[in-house]
Amino acid sequence: MARIQTFPKSRLKLDDKLILFSDVVKEYLPIGLELYDRNGLLIDANKAEMEIMGVVDLNEALGISLFENPNFSDKIIDDIKAGQDVHFSLEYDFDKVKTTDYFKTVKKGIDHIDGTISIIRNKQKEIIGYLVISQDYGAIQFKYENLYNQMLTIMNSLPVGIELYDNDGTISFLNDTDAAIFGISDIEGAIRKKPSIYDNPNVPDCVKNAVYSKKPISVRFPYNFKTIAQTKYYSTNKNNDDVWVECNGKPIIDPNGRIGSYTFVMEDVTEKTRAEEELKESNQKAELILNNINSGLAYITPDYVVQWENMVKCSTAFPNGAYRQGELCYKSTYNRRSPCENCVIQRAAVSHRVEQMRIFLEENRMVELFATPVFRNTGEIDGFVIRIDDITDKERMIKELKHAEESDRLKSVFLANMSHEIRTPLNAIVGFSNLACRNK
Repeated sequence: MARIQTFPKSRLKLDDKLILFSDVVKEYLPIGLELYDRNGLLIDANKAEMEIMGVVDLNEALGISLFENPNFSDKIIDDIKAGQDVHFSLEYDFDKVKTTDYFKTVKKGIDHIDGTISIIRNKQKEIIGYLVISQDYGAIQFKYENLYNQMLTIMNSLPVGIELYDNDGTISFLNDTDAAIFGISDIEGAIRKKPSIYDNPNVPDCVKNAVYSKKPISVRFPYNFKTIAQTKYYSTNKNNDDVWVECNGKPIIDPNGRIGSYTFVMEDVTEKTRAEEELKESNQKAELILNNINSGLAYITPDYVVQWENMVKCSTAFPNGAYRQGELCYKSTYNRRSPCENCVIQRAAVSHRVEQMRIFLEENRMVELFATPVFRNTGEIDGFVIRIDDITDKERMIKELKHAEESDRLKSVFLANMSHEIRTPLNAIVGFSNLACRNK
């Protein structure tokens, strides 16, 4: 722990109990602290105060008089002597400190220092010392400017647009990405004009209402730059292009719970929207095709979970449903606890080719299954396309056709035999008839 530096005892006599600072509090507070005795002579200061004042060796500053500070006005000194607490905010001239030889300092020029001078009293209300608390606002300002520049660099590096609006809906900040999205070349010039979000012709009412009521919102909307150019809402270099914007807005709440400004995260989702529309159109076409296929279709993962299905064409074969999405195929279709014997998916997983099997169901129905493995780029199987054909009617027709063909064959054999049996007596009759005619 830092040792409290003190003046010789002959000059440090403070009446009653002078409360000194603990080393920990004194040394680690981010503000400057100076302690003076009842005569206004400096007896201690912390590291923060030494940095503010540019003091290297505290011992060289001990004993200076509070009342002789060349940067304090006569009024400040008079108020202190009158036993009044004082708040000061002044341009602290270190060159004047050097000129008057007030204390040794490595600083020069002027810093803006803000602080208070508090009177320390005993129980009898007698003055026993003075406490000076100070802050170097020049250093604080530099620190915050540096922090602001860092934050600005981060904000401008983000791949999304950032907008900040004041309470009245006036824009106060936008980053480089946001300027690129909305075609703004001069960010400072655009902000100086103080455009209000309530006047933006492209922003939908739901967004304006969210800003007004200080509520979060997430919405996607088209942004027309011709409208911006026509209304001269702001100067944009995108006069002919339209974009789709995804907007996520949220009010900013200060530490006291009060709602202050409103911020937006803006993203150009034109390509994303176009891709989604194309995908939607493609899905509609695919759904139309699937709905007109005479087979049932399902996509099943290697662990037998149904990802999607279209079993409309097999509703007769599976009246209680089959291959329900999100469920195990053997559970939802056959009410089994484990995969089927001779499972077509297991076989396709091993052979890496299309496998086929037939299954006999209740009410003399028969279905034919085809499992086609689908591979990832890595060569691993991603899943299986299952095609299910209800071949009950087909098999019945084949059986009936075979029966008809057999009947036709038997009829042909019968007719051939009958033809032979009929021709034999007829030939005899014809022969005898010819002989009879000749004998006449």
